[in-house]
Amino acid sequence: MTSEIISIFLIAMATGFFMCIPVGPLNLMAISLRLKKKEQQALSLAIGGSLMDSIYAFLIATGLSFFSLKNFSQKLFEGIGGDWIKLAAVSLIFFLGVKEFFSKLPSEKTDEISSKLSLQSTPYIILGMMVYGTNPTLLLTMTAIITFLKSLLSLPSDSDWILNVPLSLGIGIGSFLWFFLLIKLVGKWETSLRKNFSLLTKISGVFLILLSLIMAYKIKF
Repeated sequence: MTSEIISIFLIAMATGFFMCIPVGPLNLMAISLRLKKKEQQALSLAIGGSLMDSIYAFLIATGLSFFSLKNFSQKLFEGIGGDWIKLAAVSLIFFLGVKEFFSKLPSEKTDEISSKLSLQSTPYIILGMMVYGTNPTLLLTMTAIITFLKSLLSLPSDSDWILNVPLSLGIGIGSFLWFFLLIKLVGKWETSLRKNFSLLTKISGVFLILLSLIMAYKIKF
């Protein structure tokens, strides 16, 4: 059993690492924060996204389908404020997208000051969870990944929850390791990336704005 748990964890960790490589809003936001000398906040953003990976992976692996999980989240939102909570999240993501689109890279001197006066990590963890968790394609993508992993590892659809723990933890840790590597690479190649900062922030802003518009459409319809 121990060797099986270790193999599940390692394969899931590798999967979590590689599934986060494609460029998305969280990747671009982490790069933007790192270029602004906010490495701790960038890592906190990554922690939030990785937590959502683990949570969704565990829920799906324990037998909740894409549709039942979607219904569960809808009931949860209804219990704590319904569409008002969703609209607040959409508005925040839209605002961040606009802000990111028009943001400019501060000077080196301003960077040093802002890094000392920057916000605590907790809001960025929550922001990472919101950006990642409200992605309309995440549930479908994660369902496909978990289905593939269970088939690869020959795990039954109703496998024991003890095996689902290393599976979900592996996905989350692998996800965080990618973001950690990305942030460190940005620090290493900071000089060249700073030249393309404007393009990166505009792409990140467009991603976030489109995500918020898709979410708003889904709430309305």
